[in-house]
Amino acid sequence: MPALARQLRWYIAIRLVAIGSVLLLFFLLQLADTRQPAELSELGNSTPSASAVHVPADTSTNPQTIATGASPYGFLYVIAALTFAATLLYLALLRLLSGYYQLQAYIQFFGDLLLITALVYQVGGISSPFSMLYLIVIAVAATMLRRKAGMAVATAAYVLYASLLLSIHFHAIPLPAFAGDEASIWRLTYNLAVHLFGFYAVALLTSYLAHNIARAELE
Repeated sequence: MPALARQLRWYIAIRLVAIGSVLLLFFLLQLADTRQPAELSELGNSTPSASAVHVPADTSTNPQTIATGASPYGFLYVIAALTFAATLLYLALLRLLSGYYQLQAYIQFFGDLLLITALVYQVGGISSPFSMLYLIVIAVAATMLRRKAGMAVATAAYVLYASLLLSIHFHAIPLPAFAGDEASIWRLTYNLAVHLFGFYAVALLTSYLAHNIARAELE
């Protein structure tokens, strides 16, 4: 089996482990959130004055008070289902497109970028911590296929991310459920500039390190 084919198989396995870990973490958080109201109700039954103790000032951003369709937990399950379906597709492509491993690698990279963009939109938009997942895909692309692939994936990631933030800012698409206050133009510009530098820096540095490692192994 070619080296790139083995790397693609490892990439598929690591993707499943990563998604499974995120799902497990959010499932535990959801379980903790559902147990907390029950504990509060038991406390209220035991103390007559407890009903006046816990009065939240604003529950508009509480996941328990948001509609089911806007819940980040439900959307994570959708993302997980799409990831597992894509995994089955990637495994099938390894057999159907045997020999076209670079094409399969690009299909996986851009599929991951689309899933990450959907996750960033649902969970916070400009304030989402999941934008760091773009860097992993860029680093993997630069490691497997070197600089040209890393730069191509970095460009695609930035186009998707910048388009998402600009669409949210100019109200071309609805605000995410947990976006908070609308970001200022200064914060938007700063965020886009930082991600632009970060995406291309990771692509260049990773490809440079991968090239040096490959050359050292060859020597």
